[in-house]
Amino acid sequence: MDWISNNCERCAKYNRESAADTECEFSNKLGMGFFGEAPTPEEGAAYNCNGDPKTKCSQLIALSA
Repeated sequence: MDWISNNCERCAKYNRESAADTECEFSNKLGMGFFGEAPTPEEGAAYNCNGDPKTKCSQLIALSA
């Protein structure tokens, strides 16, 4: 959950209204993790997701101010 807050929710690819409509496949996989279908470490590596919620996503597109 912390990864989503620190990265996904600050990214232009993330749809706050509907996670299913989000452009980021990894964000969708993280959401499915709540239902027991978490992404593999290999899938996380492409996004710099290593289990530490403080790491920054390598594919983050920051929201415009």
